[in-house]
Amino acid sequence: MVKKPQTAISVDSIHPRRPRTVVWVCLGVAAAATVVLATCGRPSPEPLVNLLKSEQSAIREKAAGKLLGYGDEIVPRLITEVGSGYTTARFESVRLLGRLRDRRAIPILIHALEDRSANVAALAAWGLGEMRATEAIPALLPYTGEIARDLRAEVIRALGLCYADSLPASTADSVYAAVLVAFGDELPKVRIAALQSMHEFGYRDALNEVLELSRDAEPEVRYVAVQALGQIGSGRVLGESPAAAQGARRDLIVRALLDAIAEPVQSIRTKAVRALEMMEAKEAMATLRVLEHGTDEDKREARRVLDNLGDTQPPQTR
Repeated sequence: MVKKPQTAISVDSIHPRRPRTVVWVCLGVAAAATVVLATCGRPSPEPLVNLLKSEQSAIREKAAGKLLGYGDEIVPRLITEVGSGYTTARFESVRLLGRLRDRRAIPILIHALEDRSANVAALAAWGLGEMRATEAIPALLPYTGEIARDLRAEVIRALGLCYADSLPASTADSVYAAVLVAFGDELPKVRIAALQSMHEFGYRDALNEVLELSRDAEPEVRYVAVQALGQIGSGRVLGESPAAAQGARRDLIVRALLDAIAEPVQSIRTKAVRALEMMEAKEAMATLRVLEHGTDEDKREARRVLDNLGDTQPPQTR
């Protein structure tokens, strides 16, 4: 089954040791900071912070989980640790800062885009996206052509999440152009990131690109593109109450979704059926009736949607 990615990459899949040639630039204020936590009687977090240097991912992850319990109190200490000489410590600290979404970490995450480990940099981009840090866009834009695939994907995703109408026109145009170019990237995860990012633009002027990706060679890409078509066709996109697609645009979307019903991948077929339901596409009823000869899930989804569309014919039998 193909599932929609929650992020362009799985942050748990990034290995902290993969190097880049860019040298880390340490923030002097962070490196010199002395942090005193008001722990209200809790143990000092220092032993847990030290475990972030471990070569064993299970030990690091357990320590990171406990550090999350300190909440925003631990943020200054983690900011300091992002300047560590240990890649694993930087990796886990950047990931924790992204999970905590404390905006005090934005400057250090922007600097972490330059980390010598591409995977630390990718997590920094991910964290900036999680915080929708508009101020990070000028720092993110130079990395849209980054050779490191995970970093490139996370930067494309973050650009959409960090976008704001308040950006200068030239910067806004650069962000949109970078995301649009990413639709043609050679890597599936970057194409998925482009779809996720373009959602933040309401898929503006990108219907043809989304239609093309609904026929992509990779099922993960097709899944996200089919979902996007349902959003575009039903008007469920970001922006000021956009109308559902009409006329020729609607016809193109319905045709692509009907093609997706013939998919060999169950989850994509189901997503296409639900997209047609969102569009209230009664013109798809004949095809949905044929789908009642499919798998149990096909039958269940097709009959539910047909009933919702007002179909009066009984379920077909073989």
